[in-house]
Amino acid sequence: LSEFNAMVNHFMELQGQFKLKSDQKYSLRELTEHWIASMSGGHLTIDDVAKDGRIKWTKTVKERYPRSFYTPRIPLYYEYIIEVGHRLKTATEELGIQWDVSRYQPLPAWYPSPGYLDHTPGFELYAVSFKQAFKTGTFSNFNSWLGELSQYDRRAGRIILNRSYAKTKGIEDGDRIVLETHGGGKVEGVALLSECIHPECVGMDNNGGNWAKSLPPRHARTGVHSGTLLDYDMANLDVMSGAAEASPKLKVSVLGHVSKGGGGVGI
Repeated sequence: LSEFNAMVNHFMELQGQFKLKSDQKYSLRELTEHWIASMSGGHLTIDDVAKDGRIKWTKTVKERYPRSFYTPRIPLYYEYIIEVGHRLKTATEELGIQWDVSRYQPLPAWYPSPGYLDHTPGFELYAVSFKQAFKTGTFSNFNSWLGELSQYDRRAGRIILNRSYAKTKGIEDGDRIVLETHGGGKVEGVALLSECIHPECVGMDNNGGNWAKSLPPRHARTGVHSGTLLDYDMANLDVMSGAAEASPKLKVSVLGHVSKGGGGVGI
């Protein structure tokens, strides 16, 4: 407990009287109270922040341009990874686990992902996720203002395809389409055609398709949930970081064409 609280104090940058005590357990609300109080010098509580939905202050030069103030050296050669690879090889062989340790090298290198090596006929598009410029990730969906603003972005909730590629499949702007993986994952959405995406890729907003009841009310244009298309099999996990393959190969097909008479397929 004492080590955990010390780490929370460090990563949340809790200061002075707002630091967690080493021998005390805290609820999530209590942790948040300490965090807000530390950031505001004790002037704000969680209830104060709930009324306005934000904390504001005038940033210092260091807060505006933090990288200019970094002093540590950044290593390029990680020699300890060599030793980690040797130890991991011994451990996995003893346990009978298949584990590729050839990538445990001290210098950066490129290795193909499982999706890159997938040549299943018909599955020719790489899944690519993106975020809107004013969002930091899925966490931004908890901000009602940003959730509302995102509805005015033409790309919000759409599945983006290269215009030339879409033409070969008979897909038009506004058509309702389905994306599938050969592992069984499937999502449906509305196509947006663009010259700003590679012909071999299909783009999805990584904030899309959220269904959590804790999110603020939003319009229907929340898009598709790209995580549904990921295969969490061990073969698709990165042996270095444990991250899942994020660009599986997909097949696209048309469910319905947009009406030319002004009606159209519902979003």
